[in-house]
Amino acid sequence: MTDAAAVPAPARAIEDPYQTSTVQHNGYDYTFRFYKGFAKRVVFNAPDGAQIEVYKQSGTFNCQDTGGPLPQSTLSISGGPQNLDIEVEIEDGPIGPPDYLGPIERLGIGFKKAGTPVARSPRVKPVRGAGQISRISVRERGNVGKGGVHALQSDDDGSVDVENKAVTCPPTC
Repeated sequence: MTDAAAVPAPARAIEDPYQTSTVQHNGYDYTFRFYKGFAKRVVFNAPDGAQIEVYKQSGTFNCQDTGGPLPQSTLSISGGPQNLDIEVEIEDGPIGPPDYLGPIERLGIGFKKAGTPVARSPRVKPVRGAGQISRISVRERGNVGKGGVHALQSDDDGSVDVENKAVTCPPTC
């Protein structure tokens, strides 16, 4: 008598943890790339005041392969009339049970024509394009109205706001 060969379960496809989205405004493309375990919603605030939704999470981002959302990620912005080429590194740890939410609740980055680099935040630091960043503002959970780094410069090429409350697996599987 022989045992039947065990058939392995089909492997689950690992999804790209980063989302790349491009929006167009006044004839210019703006491309945003961000970690889906961080961003629940991304909004581009155009220089003329228009607010354009770049991304809004639907469903649950499965990050079981990494044991939960990553505490470090990056956000990149490129394009527009100033040829933005910005990348920031985000430190949102520690992350863990029960809700797997890091300390950053909301992140705002203003864009400007090239110039003096903005001051760094302890949780968000420019990797590329610091001279095109007019401000980095970080609101931590439970510290409404406190925190953030603000430069005395205008957002003459728009800004981006990222809401960090992505639904992830774990804990919602």
